[in-house]
Amino acid sequence: MRYWLIPVFLVAAGNAKGQAGANCIALGGNAANPFASISLVGNAAIFNSKSREFGFWGTKPFTGTSILRSGIAGHISGNNYAVGFSDEYSGTGYYFRNSLFTHFAQKWNENTSAGISIGYLNIHQAMGFESGHYLEGKLGLHSKLGKKSTFSMVIKNPWVHQKQVDYTASADISVGYILAKNSRVFAQFQTGGNKETAFGLALLHSISEKFKLRGAMQTGHSPVSAGLEYQKNNFYFSFAGNYHLYLGFTPSFTLVWKK
Repeated sequence: MRYWLIPVFLVAAGNAKGQAGANCIALGGNAANPFASISLVGNAAIFNSKSREFGFWGTKPFTGTSILRSGIAGHISGNNYAVGFSDEYSGTGYYFRNSLFTHFAQKWNENTSAGISIGYLNIHQAMGFESGHYLEGKLGLHSKLGKKSTFSMVIKNPWVHQKQVDYTASADISVGYILAKNSRVFAQFQTGGNKETAFGLALLHSISEKFKLRGAMQTGHSPVSAGLEYQKNNFYFSFAGNYHLYLGFTPSFTLVWKK
């Protein structure tokens, strides 16, 4: 019985891959979304000028698999640049995946910024499955298209042409539009890697100055996700969950300090 659970663990790891915390999960797991993850982790092109940030996150499915996923990240930024780090871990007794990234970001002008993430990936799998050490890389882009629209994109490991276990190329795209003063909607697309190709819509709504609501609906095996963020002084706490058609409900949390 333990042997047939190994592929389930790997599917769960792939499904969680690139999902840095509650906000990313709430927005459909799309790394390109500018409001998804923290400290340059998802899209290194996304940062606030003259800021500091540090946070950590974790996620654990209730059903289907015992895989645990967690991470820490931080960055500092000037007027037109930012540098940061992140460390992400996922694993069980039979499998673990650990990636350590350094992130660099640069604003080209008032409307466009770009980022690059360079990482070291260590994969270990029991009972003869593929293990190894790999170089990872992500290219991020974020651009304002007028006063109400944005375009964001992340390309990961573009040099990888042959699919390997948990080490593949992928792409995430998010196009945002301001519906109202407190509401934004995003059309999103993701493909490649161990993630299935998915199209979806995501929503970010500010309920008040302290509370933000996130949610997404999309094609594929994780059709629904939602989350809530609460701000207290310089601290931001987020809780979210998504529903997988085979693995059930997965909760996630993120705690971030910003200044």
